[in-house]
Amino acid sequence: MEKRKKNCWEIKGCGRELGGKNAKELGVCPASIHRRLDGVHGGKNAGRACWLVAGTMCARPVQGTFAQEYRDCLQCDFYKKVKKEEGLDFKMTLGIEEMLLESENRYRMLFERAGDAIFILDAEGEKAGQIVAVNQAAAEMHGYTVDELLAMNITELDMPDAAKEAPGRIERMLKGEWIKTEITHRRKDGTIFPVEISTGLFEFGNHKYILAFDRDITERKVNEQEREKLILELQGALDKIKTLRGLLPICAWCKKIRDDKGYWKKVETYIEEHSDAMFTHGICPECLKRISPELSDNSLKND
Repeated sequence: MEKRKKNCWEIKGCGRELGGKNAKELGVCPASIHRRLDGVHGGKNAGRACWLVAGTMCARPVQGTFAQEYRDCLQCDFYKKVKKEEGLDFKMTLGIEEMLLESENRYRMLFERAGDAIFILDAEGEKAGQIVAVNQAAAEMHGYTVDELLAMNITELDMPDAAKEAPGRIERMLKGEWIKTEITHRRKDGTIFPVEISTGLFEFGNHKYILAFDRDITERKVNEQEREKLILELQGALDKIKTLRGLLPICAWCKKIRDDKGYWKKVETYIEEHSDAMFTHGICPECLKRISPELSDNSLKND
């Protein structure tokens, strides 16, 4: 019968395995629950490949990304022990290491080169909203350095109204809701600008985090304001256009028109008040003949 191989938590005695003595206080080590590596080197979950899992802790602060952790793990006695025990079989995991490192580098490149700001926030306990990872676009958008942002809570970027709503948004995300909305942020220099946020929950290493994508929508808002201004101007222009419509009460004898207030006005006065038309006065041939026959005759001779 093959001798059972011991996992890292059994050798190190950290007590952070699922159900371990220190799991409640320090949290469950992600290596003990990382099922994708179950069976590698004969271990349980990632118990004999813990150096391939980000976020582990071996009698020191929690390790960061895989790339950061792996450099430390190369010096670990347990790593050397497994490598010695497995001999040639240990080389079978080199492909896993390269694959994970390549995958992390690829996603790190996408993370850093994204045009939108990307935040990863703590979602649990007193540290809810604490920024734990951020890309360069977020730093440039807000006028801070990446290191400065990593020392902040996301509410420090929110305007007061948005900051008050932050706990409610986190509560909704903890219930599984993905939120897309518009809020206002404040840069380091104090300037205020609108952002569209798209944010939701994810879990890593038995801990809940918030992934948030922020987009500066200042230009969009300016365009919207200009469009609304143009619409108002057009509506105002339309309101000023005077039109005549419907039935007009006109006197059959004097040809005066009765307005809405009951006053009788000359035709030209009424039309000028209710349209953009203006009148010039002359005399038609028939009226000229009736009023001044002599002038009418002379006019006809000249024609």
